[in-house]
Amino acid sequence: MKRIFISKNEDDLGDFGQFCEENKLTLIAKSLITFEAVDFKLTSEFDCVFFSSIRAAIFFLEKNPVLSNKVVFACSGKETARKLSEIGITCSFIGSESGNPKKVSLDFAKWLEGRKVLFPHSNLSKFSALQNLSPSYYDTVQVYQTNSIPSPIPNCESYVFTSPSNLFSFLIKNKIPKNALIIAYGESTKKQLDSLNIACLVVLKNATLYDLKKELSRCFILRKE
Repeated sequence: MKRIFISKNEDDLGDFGQFCEENKLTLIAKSLITFEAVDFKLTSEFDCVFFSSIRAAIFFLEKNPVLSNKVVFACSGKETARKLSEIGITCSFIGSESGNPKKVSLDFAKWLEGRKVLFPHSNLSKFSALQNLSPSYYDTVQVYQTNSIPSPIPNCESYVFTSPSNLFSFLIKNKIPKNALIIAYGESTKKQLDSLNIACLVVLKNATLYDLKKELSRCFILRKE
């Protein structure tokens, strides 16, 4: 059986393990990063909060469970919006292609229409959602820390990297075999791969397991011999 690595823990993969089993793939699932809260204070008023991930939302809302009814929420994509809805947060803006930060940023800037936005983030944030906003229209606040936990991974025929930080942590103790199929969860991860001269065959427009399964179904690794 061919092996596939994904930089997510099995608990976060839903029925992806079943999908791999049905398609004769041995799944190796392991996140190579951990997260911890950091202390923060809000120092200004804002009209909107933009969450680039469910993790940013959780760390932010742990310290700020009650916000003004006038504050609206925005997020990077459908998967984050779905997870936010599970904790009672409805987003007024949802990025249409979470894997394409440039498009999300352009669409968000048009939607925001001059309102002030707060951007909770980690120490490794790229701030891509803010690239089309004037600094006078946003504030940033670090709410959590991302830490590497490098681990040796057996050689695989395909690799799915879900973030630049997971890719960085992977490369501390591993090398990618020649001719391996590389899939990136979005343009930020693809850009990191490009900077390292690692060829990436597939970039997900939306960072979801549904899109991952759809793309894998089109790849040669699932074709019957």
